[in-house]
Amino acid sequence: MRLLPITLTMAAFVAPMPAWAMPQNAVVPVAAPTLAALSVEDFALLKKAVDAVQKYPVALSSDVQVKAVGSGVVMTINETVSATGQFGQATNAPGKFRSDVVLLDEDGKSAAAKFEVVSDGRVVSTHRLSKKEYAEQALGVFRKDFAVPTLGIVCGLIASGDPWGGDDAPADAAGVTAFLDTLKTAGLILESGDAGSGRRLFVMRSADEKTNPFRVSMTVEPASTSFVRMELQTRSGDWKITITEIVRSLAKMPPTTIAPFAPPADAKKVEKVSVLPF
Repeated sequence: MRLLPITLTMAAFVAPMPAWAMPQNAVVPVAAPTLAALSVEDFALLKKAVDAVQKYPVALSSDVQVKAVGSGVVMTINETVSATGQFGQATNAPGKFRSDVVLLDEDGKSAAAKFEVVSDGRVVSTHRLSKKEYAEQALGVFRKDFAVPTLGIVCGLIASGDPWGGDDAPADAAGVTAFLDTLKTAGLILESGDAGSGRRLFVMRSADEKTNPFRVSMTVEPASTSFVRMELQTRSGDWKITITEIVRSLAKMPPTTIAPFAPPADAKKVEKVSVLPF
């Protein structure tokens, strides 16, 4: 069975800068449920949720929070993401998308900065409107270092991988067990549990979180087979990074054309434009 692990580089997310204030009710903590190895039914539900964003054009609207804690400093960034396009490699126009990102001010409501991010499937253009600057990265570089803050975890991380190995994903108990064993060999554990309100929680984590602290928690609504809440936890040096995404809407779309990025005449091309202020 083929396995493509999900990875994410966090180096660009950490630096000793002042915290941006966040509303205290921006992200509601969720009590940790009891987790166990996936059942056949849970595996089928998770695969449907992943396939929906990997294989079809989607429109996403979500609230994203990035929190970095380390060296006595707490930094919190809140933003809204509205993304449209084909994010997975299995779509008929892979990697063609647009995302409009709004960084929120200290009140958690008004806009501190606005960005537009456009990909033609090869090159991703990131334009910061207020500074009249834009930068271009190859799609692979963008996915490694910039995707999650600009697309959210659903479209920026989940949609860009293929953890099930394509069409050979197991459909029976023996196959699911073999798949979980394959993951464990690769250093990953995949479990599920009750998220409350009829929802299911899926957690993919490092088998050795002390050496490789990495965990992705995914809450799925069974009725719609859609992701509704995501959380990514990792470390970079002494910094603990937590990215939380609350999905407000996520829907399949008919094939759509993404208009190419056309830099304004007064915009300056720079080496890098980061959505995050650090």
